[in-house]
Amino acid sequence: MSAMHYDLTTLPNGLRVITEAMPSLRSVAVGCWVDTGTRDEDPNEAGASHFLEHLLFKGSEMLSAREISERFDAMGAESNAFTSKDHTCFWARLLDENLEEGLGILGEMLQRPAFRGNEIDAERHVVVEEINMSEDDPSDVAFEQFTRAVFAGHPLEEPVLGTRESILGMTRDDIAGYWKRRYGVGSTEIMGALARVRQPFNVNSVAQAAALAALDDVAHVERSRALAAEGRRYYAGELDRLGLSWVPSQANFVLVEVGHGAAVCEHMLRSGVIVRPMDAYGMPAHVRITFGAPAENARCIAALESALGELR
Repeated sequence: MSAMHYDLTTLPNGLRVITEAMPSLRSVAVGCWVDTGTRDEDPNEAGASHFLEHLLFKGSEMLSAREISERFDAMGAESNAFTSKDHTCFWARLLDENLEEGLGILGEMLQRPAFRGNEIDAERHVVVEEINMSEDDPSDVAFEQFTRAVFAGHPLEEPVLGTRESILGMTRDDIAGYWKRRYGVGSTEIMGALARVRQPFNVNSVAQAAALAALDDVAHVERSRALAAEGRRYYAGELDRLGLSWVPSQANFVLVEVGHGAAVCEHMLRSGVIVRPMDAYGMPAHVRITFGAPAENARCIAALESALGELR
């Protein structure tokens, strides 16, 4: 039996990608492994890792739960997730030709969850029912008692599902806070430092409250999705016309390779157009362009074309 060969690639942002090539197959199995589980939960978050596993399938800022399911179904793909005491995994099996789209959906789920109030409340009852079923299964009960005895006094003693009290009492802020703390890319030390300095340089609390309230405005969310979709189509055509390489996205922005990102940003700023340089993320040749209304999109492309013309 031959040894398994795999490649480990570490991206500039610290994300590790392990790949194994199987040339005889036309299918792909992909998993997003998150370094978080029961052992990482605070008392008010007991069961949050598993609860999040459910909620991330319930929709993102751009995709509803139904759209996520329908898009995987349209590819003939299978997707699911599981949670343990020290990690969580979201996975999909699909045809190789659909890898980019499938990975994009998983990324959208993990990076931009909506945490809609009605979905959270609905999933509470699903998780509580799982707890009830587990307590009715003698083998599950024996395993939990064994775990508590072996790991007494250690975070690993707590059950993955949490308790009825913790799940029913967990607020949206508890869930979102746990996600922010545990689903970032980077070491615990780096994420802790970012958490300490985030607020002074981030959106103010009034704007954050307004953004959360907007998630319950269905018409507003649909208009935002339509605007983002229109922006994606427009920039795809224009960037191809300019002969530029760009990274496809399901979000409201696109990463564009322009050669010298900082210089292009500075030139466009003088034209009154703001784009973001990506050198801090290890991508100095790229800029990030956020989609806007049609007039703003056209103005941005004109400024980009002008900057590239002067800098080349």
